[in-house]
Amino acid sequence: PRSTRKESSAASDVYKRQIYGTTVATATTGSNGDFSQSSLGLGVYSLTYTKSDYLTTSQSDTLASDNQTLTVETLTQLPDSCSSGTISGKITNAVDGSAVSSVGLYAYKGGTYITSTTTNSSGVYSFSNMAPSWYDVYSIKSGYIDENFRAYSCGAQEDQDNSITTTLPSDTMRIILNWPKTNPQTAVDLDSNLYSPNSAGNGWDRIYYSNNETYGTDTVILDKDDDEDTAPPGDETITISKVRSGTYIYKVHNYTDSAANTDAKKTNLKNSKAKVKVYYNDGTCCIKKRYYVPNDNGTLWGVFTFNKDTGFTASDNMTTANP
Repeated sequence: PRSTRKESSAASDVYKRQIYGTTVATATTGSNGDFSQSSLGLGVYSLTYTKSDYLTTSQSDTLASDNQTLTVETLTQLPDSCSSGTISGKITNAVDGSAVSSVGLYAYKGGTYITSTTTNSSGVYSFSNMAPSWYDVYSIKSGYIDENFRAYSCGAQEDQDNSITTTLPSDTMRIILNWPKTNPQTAVDLDSNLYSPNSAGNGWDRIYYSNNETYGTDTVILDKDDDEDTAPPGDETITISKVRSGTYIYKVHNYTDSAANTDAKKTNLKNSKAKVKVYYNDGTCCIKKRYYVPNDNGTLWGVFTFNKDTGFTASDNMTTANP
């Protein structure tokens, strides 16, 4: 198995992968912030990042299968001049964008529980007096799939939103695209594009914002489409109510910068911190997958393919083609 890491800080940030406190590999990022490490065993890895004048931070991810190439979430290291502050945001329903109240939120730092809170009637949450750091925030609410997201404190930090989904019936899949508000702003209108096997079994239906008036087919629907009027932060959600045989292809298009005629337009998607969450009830339990935008120039991100027989395969490629 091979693991790759995309780091946003274009400096020599050192990371360590650790299993149960034992360092198994070290590396230094290149000029573009990338690093990689090959020949790793399967399992959960803790990645620790250190650099002078920045706060040491960590995150974890899992190498789950042989010959897997894992791209972990882009991490922005915080300067050691950061002060304590409040982390706040809103938790919404991924399908219709409505506020979700009474969600239990639990903040952890480096695997250690720090504090908890609950969303109010407007879905808003707040963690006060948080020491400067990145935190893993876990959400729990009856009738919803357990979720987690990363949030940070460096003074007061607002708009750290997340969307959650209700539990899914058997043979149902839900695909959720998230992109946060960044400074400077890098993503405005990102679009989900799903190529779904058609009912005749001889091609694909393309589901995206303008394919037809209902934004879907007999088994697939685009539930939610955030655009320049509502984002960032933004969400796009697609639900497959009956997973067919055949191959599904999912891509993310940076519609705002689709011309790709400047350097900024070619780099905005990779700097957007976009991620895709997938939930699939295969009849026994919900399979959870996450994909993070790669650190490559482009306006079209090929995210994954899925087939009932072969499962999920990460595409992880960037081009400037149209979807």
